[in-house]
Amino acid sequence: MYFFGSYDYAIDARGRISIPPRYRTAFLKGAVIKESPDKCLELYTAAGFEEETSKRLGEHVSNRKQIGRKVRRNFLAGAFEIDLDSQGRVLIPTKLREILDDAKMITIVGCGDYIEIWPTSKWGKELISEELDEE
Repeated sequence: MYFFGSYDYAIDARGRISIPPRYRTAFLKGAVIKESPDKCLELYTAAGFEEETSKRLGEHVSNRKQIGRKVRRNFLAGAFEIDLDSQGRVLIPTKLREILDDAKMITIVGCGDYIEIWPTSKWGKELISEELDEE
């Protein structure tokens, strides 16, 4: 599935967010969530995460060299397996909720082969900064 569009949702008191209905079937076999270098969250299907891991950590990122080990740690250490519940929600692990700055509203952004989860207030600023970069 190719993810696109943006959707606004509330985070409930337990730290759960709804996944847009059109994307829910993609996450029925599991999901992986991790911190993005851009200080948002990345949500992958289980298969999509395996594919991304292969791309980023393939043979060219050997664990026999220090730089390879650091790349692997940075990519994998903050990743968590999560499941879609019967209501189409996922529970954001506590450690990753901190990245969202205790936001009450989040924006889910389709980024092709994965989804980004932003505090809605930061997403608006991210759009502005992208427009400035293009000039």
